[in-house]
Amino acid sequence: MEPGPEDGRFVVAELTNVPWGFDLERQEFWYDATSAGLPRVPVEFGDGNWYETRFWMPLELERFRIEEARALVEVRSGLMVGPGKFAEDVLLPDDVDFIGTRHREAETLIRKGAFVLWERNFPRAPALAD
Repeated sequence: MEPGPEDGRFVVAELTNVPWGFDLERQEFWYDATSAGLPRVPVEFGDGNWYETRFWMPLELERFRIEEARALVEVRSGLMVGPGKFAEDVLLPDDVDFIGTRHREAETLIRKGAFVLWERNFPRAPALAD
């Protein structure tokens, strides 16, 4: 005997990368995974030019405080912006993977073209010449 709805366990999943729904007439789920409708996949920020590049750090990082991250961005001629401002790059902790752990505001910026700089790739302070 199979468990009924009162005995079974249900997992609610949210498909955020594809349009989906439930067809009442057919009594089945549908989804449309065409590439035109999909949001941008997070693209990592490369080792390019930081000059006047705007960064935003929406979450606390494990290895850096906001003041340290700001100093490291500014020493490379970048700018650290606050919430609600457009940023070309989003600095995120390593555990944000946009699947299990998400950040909606960061996803919005990524859909607008912002790059992602994960903490593991965030450079340390440059060595000072003696």
